[in-house]
Amino acid sequence: MKTLSLSIDALTAGHAKQAAALRDLLNHPNRYHSWFTSRRAGKTTAAAYALILYALAKPRRNCLFIGLTKAHALSVILQEIVVPVLDKFGIPYDLNKSRQTITFRNGSIVAFTGSDDITHIQTFLGNRLNLVIIDEQQSQSPKVLQKLVVKILPPALSDSGDGRMLLCGTWPDVKGGYAYEQYKSGRFVTHNWAMNDNPHLLDPSGEQERYLLAHGITRDDPEFRRDWYGEEVWSNAKTAYRYDEAKNSWTGPVAGFTEGLELPPGHLIALRPPELVNCFAIGIDPAYTSDRYCAVLWGWSTITPSGIWHCAEWTTDRGAHANKSQWLAALNAMVRNYSPTIRIISDSQATLDDVAMIEHGLVIEPAKKGKGSVKQRVDRLSDLLSTGRAHVIKGSVLENDLKLAQFDAEARKEGKYEWDNTIIHPDCADAATYAIPAYIEAMEPRRQKTALELQLESAARAWNPANNVTYGYEANEYDSAYGGPRD
Repeated sequence: MKTLSLSIDALTAGHAKQAAALRDLLNHPNRYHSWFTSRRAGKTTAAAYALILYALAKPRRNCLFIGLTKAHALSVILQEIVVPVLDKFGIPYDLNKSRQTITFRNGSIVAFTGSDDITHIQTFLGNRLNLVIIDEQQSQSPKVLQKLVVKILPPALSDSGDGRMLLCGTWPDVKGGYAYEQYKSGRFVTHNWAMNDNPHLLDPSGEQERYLLAHGITRDDPEFRRDWYGEEVWSNAKTAYRYDEAKNSWTGPVAGFTEGLELPPGHLIALRPPELVNCFAIGIDPAYTSDRYCAVLWGWSTITPSGIWHCAEWTTDRGAHANKSQWLAALNAMVRNYSPTIRIISDSQATLDDVAMIEHGLVIEPAKKGKGSVKQRVDRLSDLLSTGRAHVIKGSVLENDLKLAQFDAEARKEGKYEWDNTIIHPDCADAATYAIPAYIEAMEPRRQKTALELQLESAARAWNPANNVTYGYEANEYDSAYGGPRD
C-alpha cells in the first residue's frame, strides 16, 4: 500500500479551526489544553488526528485516549476513526483488539480506554506518557475527571519531558462544572469552534432547519445556539431549581460579627438581615465521606412578609472532614447572631443530637424524608424562587448550587429523581431545602405564634421525632407539585 504524506493540513483538509487547535496542541509551550465545541464540529476526529501525529512524530511515544467508557473508545474512536485514517494514508500498524492498542513501526503505542475503568488506565502509568486525551469532558464525573487531571496523570506526563494533556468535549448544559471551570481558569490553552466551521458536512444549514422544525424552536433558542453554533449562551431550562440571578440574588452589608472570625475548615458568608426580618431557621446537610458540610440560614419577617432571605452559610470544601466541634462552632455563631433561630433541621439525625443539646444548647431536629422527598423539597424552593419570594446571596455557594443542579436524565426516564453528579451534587441546596418547612409553617394563615412558642415546638419535635410532620406525598414522586405539610 502506498503511503501518503501525513500532516495537519492533509488530515484537516481545509478545516481551519481544527487545524489551528491541533497545531497548538502539538507545539504550544503550554502543554495543557482544553477544547469545547458544538456538535458535529469535528472535535473527536481532531483528537484522533492528534494521537496519530504525536505518536508518529518520534519513536517510542506512549499516547492514551480516555473516553466515557472502554467500549465507546474501542467502537467509536479506534475502529471508526483511527483505523480508517491509518488505512487511507497507508500507515502500517499493528492492532491489538483485546488490549485496545495500536502499535506503529517506530515503537510508539496508542491505547484506548474509558474513565469507567480506572484500573485499566493505571496499567499504563508504569511507563512515561507523552499525550493523554480525555474526551467528552462535559459528561465525565467531576470527581473522576479531577482525579485524573490533578493526581493520576501528571506524574506520568512529567516523566517524558514533553507530556501533553487535552480535555475536549461539547459545551455543557449549564455554565459550570469542573470541566468548564478548567476551561475558564487561564491555565489551559483553549479552542472552540462549531458545526458551521466544519467544511466537510454536506448540508449543515439544511440539518439545522430540519432540527428547528422538528423541535418547534427558533434560532434564538439558547440551547440551539450553544449546541449548533458553539456560542456561550445559557438557559436555566434544564436546571432543577430554575434559578434566575436577576430575580433571586441579593447582597447587603456584611454582618459585623464576621470581622476577624475564623471558623475552619469551612467558609462563612454572613450578611446583615434586611430590615424587619426577625425570624430565622437553619438547614444542615452534613458531610458523608468526602462531601461538603453545608449549613444554610434563612430569615423572614413575621411583621411584614417579604419572602425568605438567605442571610448566612457555612460550607466546607469536599474532603475537609469537619469534626463535630468545628461545625457546632459555626452553628453557635449563627444562632448567637441571628436571633431568634427557631429551628435547626439536619439531614443526618435520626434522634436528637445529645452533644449539641447538652453541651451547646442547640436543638437539632431530624429532617423527615420519605419516598418522593427530593422532588418535593426541590418543588418547594423552586416555587419560592420562581415567584421572587426567595432571595439568595449573590456569589454564595448556595447560589452556585441552585444555578447548576440538574436531575440525571437517565434516571428521569425511569421515573426517578436523582442528581446529575457530572455537573454538581448540590449539598448546599439540599441543606437550604431542609429549613424551608420552618418558614412555610411559620407563615401559615393562623394565629401568629411567638418566637418562644416556635422554639418550644422545635424542642418537642426533636425529643419526640415520631410526631413530626412529614413533607411530600406518600404515593409517589413522579408527578409531584408543591409538596407542603400533610397530616
